Amino acid sequence: QELGKEFEKAAPVLAGTTLVAQVSLLHSYESRWAINWQRHNQHYDPIEAIKSFYAPLKHQAGNVDIASPDTDFTHYKLVIAPALNLLTETQATRLIAYVQNGGHLVLGQRSAMKNGENGLERQPGPFHELLGGQVLQFYALADPVPVKGTWGSGESRLCAEQLKVEGSDTDVLLRYRRSNGWLDDQPAAVTRVAGKGKLHI
Repeated sequence: QELGKEFEKAAPVLAGTTLVAQVSLLHSYESRWAINWQRHNQHYDPIEAIKSFYAPLKHQAGNVDIASPDTDFTHYKLVIAPALNLLTETQATRLIAYVQNGGHLVLGQRSAMKNGENGLERQPGPFHELLGGQVLQFYALADPVPVKGTWGSGESRLCAEQLKVEGSDTDVLLRYRRSNGWLDDQPAAVTRVAGKGKLHI
């Protein structure tokens, strides 16, 4: 009853207001279905991938939206696609425009791997030119692989993507350290300024 009375007092002040987040995590049912149909690593879960970003983002940014890739991204400063496996042409066009107009887009592992018809694409699909790089190979890992670079250090536990840097202005943020030989010192995360924004993978 007391809480109800407090809400009643606050209602006139809160009426018509809304929480505005500056950060968005993208969730796509089509991508979830595509990944779960062909997980590549049995321990990789697209929902867990989203959750792994949510807690630290919530701590730093306060409000975090979980949004569809069909959303209007223009008011977000940062958009993260942890597992955007399947991407339509319309969605890709919207995300590319978002970056070029000043947004920051982070693509997680297995993103832009399939087109709108569920056909395979070489990652990062329509972002290839914008990134100035591409995924040469992707692997399910049996053992963790250490990574180190300007973003700090850590390890990749489930999957690894061997990246090829093609743009002279594409920066390597992380590299795989000594592990299994075929990933040693290869780029693990890269970024590039595109228009007024940045793309990271």
